[in-house]
Amino acid sequence: MDSNTQRTQVVYAAKLIAKEFLDTLNVDDDVSVYTLDSTGAQLIYEKVSLVESQTQVSLLRLKEAIDGIIVSSAAAKANLTAGLESVLLPGGFDTSPSRAENLKVTLL
Repeated sequence: MDSNTQRTQVVYAAKLIAKEFLDTLNVDDDVSVYTLDSTGAQLIYEKVSLVESQTQVSLLRLKEAIDGIIVSSAAAKANLTAGLESVLLPGGFDTSPSRAENLKVTLL
């Protein structure tokens, strides 16, 4: 498998995990989602609130267009880290605070 194919598969898997992650939000989670505009040149920032996380219809639009995600709350970081690591990284997941705090994911 060439590196382009591997990169495509990793990006696809990361987007799926980020979409599923939005379904797990709690009241104190601080999460923002980025989507590309129609030209693909500008990132549009949207903060995800608890009300949105409880209303699947309003989250559907974000889940379909997610291109990036920022997670500020510790518990949510650990959950997203575990999901990403279990699929993308050799050796499975590790929810230790240091791994979660240093995780930065950019989906292009």
